[in-house]
Amino acid sequence: MMTDAGTVTRHRVKWMDYRGKHVPVCLQDENGPCPLLAIVNYLLLIGKLIIPENARQVNSTHLHKGLSKYLTEIVLKKKEKEFERIEDEAIIAGKRQEINELIEQYKVEVLPKLVNGLDVNLIFGGVNQFAFNRAIEIFDLFEINLYHGWVVGPDDVAFSLLNDISYDEAIEVLIEKKGEVSADLIQEFMDVHASQLTTQGLMKLYDTLEEGELCIFFRNNHFSNILKLNGMIYLLLTGEAYEYEPSVAWEILNDVTGATEMVSPEFGDPGEYQDKLLAMQLAQGYHVRRPPDGTAGRKKKQKNKKKGKTKGKGFFNKFKTATSSSKNINGVSGSEV
Repeated sequence: MMTDAGTVTRHRVKWMDYRGKHVPVCLQDENGPCPLLAIVNYLLLIGKLIIPENARQVNSTHLHKGLSKYLTEIVLKKKEKEFERIEDEAIIAGKRQEINELIEQYKVEVLPKLVNGLDVNLIFGGVNQFAFNRAIEIFDLFEINLYHGWVVGPDDVAFSLLNDISYDEAIEVLIEKKGEVSADLIQEFMDVHASQLTTQGLMKLYDTLEEGELCIFFRNNHFSNILKLNGMIYLLLTGEAYEYEPSVAWEILNDVTGATEMVSPEFGDPGEYQDKLLAMQLAQGYHVRRPPDGTAGRKKKQKNKKKGKTKGKGFFNKFKTATSSSKNINGVSGSEV
């Protein structure tokens, strides 16, 4: 995607196994455009966006073209159904022109927002509740479900204050009623659950997501891909630090404090998966050097310990034991597209 300055951004690509397929995943640096990459990775995982095999880097121009093409297909598919009830060819021609103009408008006005950031205004009453705006429209256009976990529980003292309002409305209460009991209760809720994932929210995520559902999760102004599989919810690891960590691909989302476990692309033990990879490489005659065991896992847990601000214990503890612990392509040199 082009930035406001018209420059082209580049993103590292990690190839991994995913439910019987070998797929690419775009990685994110510290300040990368996470809304863009969350949608891109969703489409990559379901096979609707293509990156040439073994490419290690992709530029934003390629991603922009892929998203534009997919968006065009979705809009046309929706609108074509309306034409089935119209017999006048002139009217149909006019409708097609309107669609083309609408698609161009989306490309110019909507897609750039994925790079520059989205203003998502969640509602505390449910994991799939958001105040509708242009940001939410983007996910609706791509037919991707968006969830969050900052949900107020019925036993929370701020339940009656927050259950039906959005984040922006809660901030207005904090400003307009500063010093009053209502503002104090809302502030306490936000402080206790500063990680933006509550026990109530986590339970509702497990209740709401369908088995096999891939979607996008919004938390702390960050967009991630999550998947519910075999009753567990997994979060896709897309940080550039995991580019050369083939044995880890997901982390289990089952703890509000961030003390989560990482799993392999096959959703099992990373060590066993690493042994499998080494055995395959040795069988093919490669000389391999095994990385230190648990390196990525230790880094992640240390980072989460620093970030964790919520109170209380994690739940679903029974789940934690389930996984023991230089050709030119498109005019760009090297393995980049």
